[in-house]
Amino acid sequence: MIRRVLTSLLLLVVATSCSELRPQAVPQPTGHLEEPAAAPAQNIPDIVQQVPFVPPPQAVPESERYTVVVNDVPVRELLFALARDAELNIDIAGDVDGRVTLNAIDQTLPQILERVARQVDLRYEIANGTVVISPDEPYYRTYDVGYVNLSRDTDTTVNVATRVATTGESSIEGSGGSGSGSSSGGGSGGGNNSSSTRLTSRSSNRFWETLENNILALLGETGRRSGGDISDRVIINAAAGMISVRATAQEHERIADFIDKVLVSARRQVMIEATIVEVTLNDQYQAGVDWTLFLEQGGTGFNFDQNLLGAVSDGVIDNAISSATLGYIDPSVGDNAVSASVRLLREFGDAKVLSSPRLMVLNNQTAILKVVEELVYFTVDVTNRDGGFNTQGRTIVESEVNSVPVGLVMAVTPQVSASDEVTLTVRPTISQKVGDAVDPGVQLAAQFNGANGANITNTVPIIRVREMESVLKLVDGQIGVLGGLMQDDIRTGNRQIPGLSKLPLLGDMLFNTEELTNTKTELVIFLRPVVVHDPNVETDLAGYREYLGSRNRPPRLGAQAGDTP
Repeated sequence: MIRRVLTSLLLLVVATSCSELRPQAVPQPTGHLEEPAAAPAQNIPDIVQQVPFVPPPQAVPESERYTVVVNDVPVRELLFALARDAELNIDIAGDVDGRVTLNAIDQTLPQILERVARQVDLRYEIANGTVVISPDEPYYRTYDVGYVNLSRDTDTTVNVATRVATTGESSIEGSGGSGSGSSSGGGSGGGNNSSSTRLTSRSSNRFWETLENNILALLGETGRRSGGDISDRVIINAAAGMISVRATAQEHERIADFIDKVLVSARRQVMIEATIVEVTLNDQYQAGVDWTLFLEQGGTGFNFDQNLLGAVSDGVIDNAISSATLGYIDPSVGDNAVSASVRLLREFGDAKVLSSPRLMVLNNQTAILKVVEELVYFTVDVTNRDGGFNTQGRTIVESEVNSVPVGLVMAVTPQVSASDEVTLTVRPTISQKVGDAVDPGVQLAAQFNGANGANITNTVPIIRVREMESVLKLVDGQIGVLGGLMQDDIRTGNRQIPGLSKLPLLGDMLFNTEELTNTKTELVIFLRPVVVHDPNVETDLAGYREYLGSRNRPPRLGAQAGDTP
């Protein structure tokens, strides 16, 4: 019993000691960093972009106005009176002289001085409360033109010739305007049986030379009157885009106005959208595309007519040079007019878009688009040299690499007027390979040199070319249509039943047939000029924004919202 009591007391002491050694809870100090709780899910706000600060508009003080009525008074007295009434200082050069008659009612001081300067050869300057009057003598002034340093000459030639024999030749040639042409022909009885036609168009764009000649012409009258050499008064630095002119104030006013008008015209640009479609005609429309059906569809915007002779009665393009110019689409259709027209062409057969180029061209500058494949062929020149005494003869073979482009080549020269009328000189050329021709000269040379059994051939590609050249006038957004280029594609083929066609006697007659396929195609070209006033994806080029991707730059690492990029 005593032992049990001692054991219980001992266990009680051990339990008390363990309870005293247990660690106590440490109080949380104030200001301790706690683990942040998870923020609720929210959408990421847009990047804050810096908005340019625009100061509020301030009222411009109204200029003082004066009424001056004088008759044949000395200019010096009038200028002193004006400066006194305007409470301005005035400095007048000693050689300023003349008399003025003026009736100015309620006009500002610069307006009155401009009218005085037209009667007396003087120029004025108002600076720091002082009017400085000096004689209007020539001085240099530099104009910032800012045009590309480039001179371009473009020549295009279309030749059509047919010749079988040459027994004589007679020709008639003529030229006029920006193009020239010639034709020749002959009949029987001592003449020739050839005919040829050549059309040559020339375009010259020499901006800096033309501008210099125009400025010299503006200075010509005063230059002859003063007896000086006007060629020394114009200094042009085309590389820097600057022109320095030594002229009087009145001459500088005319020159500045002329340069401004020239730059406004030269900097006009136009986006030319072209779509070239090849239509494989159905049996119902073997005479070609019937454009009157476009009017019956409605909503396409066509406004013209066509007959079998190719003449256009309604909405015809003025002064069209060929019957291939069919007409135009009304501009109210919008950007989808070409797509709608291509879909409607499927009414006449299978329509296949060969190319759909788009060019942005400056005013009166020729743009060329070339998407071709260069086909290579060789021309062979064989020369035989006879041997001499104890010398063996030699045969020298020389080959020259030639290439011919196959594909699309289009040249366009636009002229944009101030009223957004576009005159286009367009020449599309479409070529394709249709076969190969064997050069007989190589085989003949091989036979001449004793290689009768050798199979030596040299092939030259046969190219089919379809092209037209036309001048048409359109309004901004209208669509010109060039068509009428038709061709027949005749193909032959054999259809046979395998096995039976090889039976003797009757197999070739009963189970083998020869087919002749005649396919007629017509080439149609749509042209749509769009005048570009502001070449920006936010304005005139908004339709091309999707092709340029995002215009926003990625944010800098570590940048905070509101920082300057």
